[in-house]
Amino acid sequence: MYDLWWLNVSPLNTSTKNQQLADNKGWWACVLSIRPPGSKRTLALSRCIRVVYSLSTFKMEKLCSSALRCDRATREHVPGIPHWCYLDVNDQAINELKMRRNGRFVNSIEKRPPFSLPVLDTVFTSLVIGPAAIAYWKGTWSLSDVYLFPDDDISSLIASVLFGTLVQVAFTFGQDSLQRNLRPDKYKIFYYIMSRLYTYLYGLANVNMWRGGYIALDLFCGMDVIRILVPTVFSIAILTCMKSIRNLLGTPLIVALDTHDDYFQVPTMFNVTVSDLFIDTKTDDNAESAEKKSKLSLYALDCFFSVFVIGSLVVFIWRGVWCLTDVFLFPENEKYSAFGSLAIGYVMVIIVFCLQAPIQKITERMTGYWKLIVADIYIFLSFIATINLWRGIWNLLNIYFLPEFPIWSYWITHLGCFAFLVLINCSNTVLVRGVYLDGEDGGKCVIFPIFYFTLLCQGLQTKNNEENGGVETEESQKAEEIDVEKGEKENCNGVNALENNKMQENAESSNE
Repeated sequence: MYDLWWLNVSPLNTSTKNQQLADNKGWWACVLSIRPPGSKRTLALSRCIRVVYSLSTFKMEKLCSSALRCDRATREHVPGIPHWCYLDVNDQAINELKMRRNGRFVNSIEKRPPFSLPVLDTVFTSLVIGPAAIAYWKGTWSLSDVYLFPDDDISSLIASVLFGTLVQVAFTFGQDSLQRNLRPDKYKIFYYIMSRLYTYLYGLANVNMWRGGYIALDLFCGMDVIRILVPTVFSIAILTCMKSIRNLLGTPLIVALDTHDDYFQVPTMFNVTVSDLFIDTKTDDNAESAEKKSKLSLYALDCFFSVFVIGSLVVFIWRGVWCLTDVFLFPENEKYSAFGSLAIGYVMVIIVFCLQAPIQKITERMTGYWKLIVADIYIFLSFIATINLWRGIWNLLNIYFLPEFPIWSYWITHLGCFAFLVLINCSNTVLVRGVYLDGEDGGKCVIFPIFYFTLLCQGLQTKNNEENGGVETEESQKAEEIDVEKGEKENCNGVNALENNKMQENAESSNE
């Protein structure tokens, strides 16, 4: 029987290979090290068993055998990491399980994050991260109005669309090269500077492409209600047919942390992957070379379609709903209209977050078109909340934030908000990138990624656990080294004693 020693407790990270083994329904993992029988050394963390308890109540003496039985079946899913086991978890098993540490039994497994963390995430993203990202967009948009052909709408439109489209397509096309070559484990400072510069340029491209779409519709459609409705309804119909309504959402319902694991990754519409083609397309095999070039061309088209076509449809819908709100919500009073949008936005955000768990359970049980219909209705309701919040904050900044010094107002919101988001490690929130399809991942399609404090606490816990595990491993290694030295000394003493006995016997025989 193996002796189990508790090292750390951490939630399963869905951004890793654990996704194919767990569906993230509140599963929590207990990382254990094992001590083989007769050994005084616990195995290193790389040879640990990761156990998640199931609905059945496992006893302490059955833990090792159950884990080791599952080892061979599951290790194939995680190549290179031996001795892994995945089971289910529930509160009853957590209450019954006790791990032995330092000679005493303690309750070592953490339960799900407290209710305060999701609430704190919601409040912080709605009141801090969301307004900061909106202010950045407002400042950047206004600076483009001031400095990018201010007296020529057509030239300003063309410049914005070209700059925004080319930069976004280039970054999307080269995402695999950026992800592979820019890594913090090589050049940490260089990575930090280049990654934030990437975010800054991508943000400028985002804003300018959206600005170009708005100017085009303003010039050719105007503010007539019918002319607003036609492109808006048409764009909604196309996005619905392509199952892409999710792409209408933005902050505060979406928060993107600046994590290096997927910092440069941009999902595309058709998920064409060419990570293996960026090495070298030159080969002696003409057929293979032609196939690689063909796939590279498809990938380029996928990037362009995801950025320009899907992105333009999203811009048309945002512009249509925004202009309709301008027409019907206190059109003669700018202040009332701004405060009205702000109130509607926050009330709807609260409603949307309260409905999130029930809608998730409903969509998990549904399949087919009904699942898509329910998810799309909920997402469109969330989009209305988002756009009202954006419109309210945007117009209030126009009214109250340095109206006598507009240029200062634009630069402060542009640079200040971006710097603030960089400092709190979520500057990627200002980016609108990637294509996400409706109804994917079961009920997760209606879950909004706003886990700021949850992921922060998880990262700190994991770091502490790794440090504690490293300390315990070092101590066990030192203890084993001491035991080995003692054994060697004992062996030496035994050899010396045998030699002395032989010498005495020889001396006695010679004397005789």
